[in-house]
Amino acid sequence: MTRLISVRSEVRVLPAPPFLLLNADKSGSIDKNPEEQQRLSPGFLMETIHNPKNSESFMIIIPRVQIAGATSLKEAKDIIETMQSNWSHDNKHELALGLVYGPHEQLNEPPLTKDEIRQLSDESIQIILITYCSSADEILQVIAETGIQNIQLHGPIEPREIIKARKSIPDNETLLLLKSIPISIDESYETCFRSCLTKVKSYEDHIDGFILDTKAVIGGETRLGATGLTHNWNISKSLISNCQKPFLLAGGLHDKNVAVAIEKTGAWGADAHSGVEDHSQQNPALRLKDLQKVASFVKAIRKSIVKQ
Repeated sequence: MTRLISVRSEVRVLPAPPFLLLNADKSGSIDKNPEEQQRLSPGFLMETIHNPKNSESFMIIIPRVQIAGATSLKEAKDIIETMQSNWSHDNKHELALGLVYGPHEQLNEPPLTKDEIRQLSDESIQIILITYCSSADEILQVIAETGIQNIQLHGPIEPREIIKARKSIPDNETLLLLKSIPISIDESYETCFRSCLTKVKSYEDHIDGFILDTKAVIGGETRLGATGLTHNWNISKSLISNCQKPFLLAGGLHDKNVAVAIEKTGAWGADAHSGVEDHSQQNPALRLKDLQKVASFVKAIRKSIVKQ
């Protein structure tokens, strides 16, 4: 499977997962059924690409770059500015900043206040709220408090609660729900893959995309993400090939390995957390993002997109 992307008026063909390539007529209309259109549309940037050699047109989903975690409003704005200035594509909506919100026993950052998050809602990149919401009521409360309808569900939640949340929002096409799937580094390939695939299939019809993160025991504590460790990318690749929803890859990613990770797994994009932090601070709770690392991460993904 290939996708087309225009780079300085050229058209280049690259390998891509099947969900990225959609036939389109010259007006940009997508040749797919209404159910598929509803499934792909929320929160994903699409672009019509014309191939001058054979006059064919394609609609593609632009890959996403996500940075997770900010300890203050100033740091969040610095991250946003760095991402924007190092992403050469005209449209910045494929850039995302993940901010923890609500109770987070396993994540280090003190959450920004709802008022601070509202100040970021007008930014041209997407703000994703990383939550441990376990019910529809909690999802709706987060949306009401912040005005943000892009939610990453990082903890366990029953699919019926996601369905209930969607039905409770009048214009639920603006609601973007990503579900985190933790991939254990302490289980065998077969055990971990089967467990994760069961979870993916239980959520597949109710969310807009997945984020694959590392599950590990650190200091006697089981952590679902923010580990700084990579997991078995072959498991990620197998999950992606068994599902038609977009997948974001996370877990120990940085500028030196992210391009290889995307190529090996076929992920829709990548998320970085500890891999772009300043590790001169020994206390993880106090670490700020290293803006040079953020810039290098963004550039590395951009390079992997346009590479022949």
